[in-house]
Amino acid sequence: MDLPAWAATLIAALVAGLFLFHVHRVNSRRAAATRIRGSFTPALGRLEAALRHRTTHDVPDVDGLLRQQFESHAGAVKEYRHYISARRRKAYDETWEAYCYLVAGANAQPVFIASTLGDDPYAVLIEHIDAILRFAPDT
Repeated sequence: MDLPAWAATLIAALVAGLFLFHVHRVNSRRAAATRIRGSFTPALGRLEAALRHRTTHDVPDVDGLLRQQFESHAGAVKEYRHYISARRRKAYDETWEAYCYLVAGANAQPVFIASTLGDDPYAVLIEHIDAILRFAPDT
């Protein structure tokens, strides 16, 4: 049985459309992953500097930077949420909420709050950021 030309054309167009949709979705996810990673890069840099500082003199201002960049972080996290599967979305939201507790809680003193959760508050904050970024793998 031969397939009419119009049917073959229609099938080819549908397959091509599905392929293009998939490519677009993959590229959009990669771009969102790059944006979420980029939004946290300055904070990670400051935290790494503070972690290595090891004195109480001239410590980099981590609290101020985290509070200042919180809206950028929130926007990137919200944008990337669309690419999280339904079964992982609850874990993603909980990870974000844990970070929010540290950075945007009632007291808004991330380093102090993190110091109650571990020996090194900077390492605790880095752990929380890394937990978020594990949902957005390098592409």
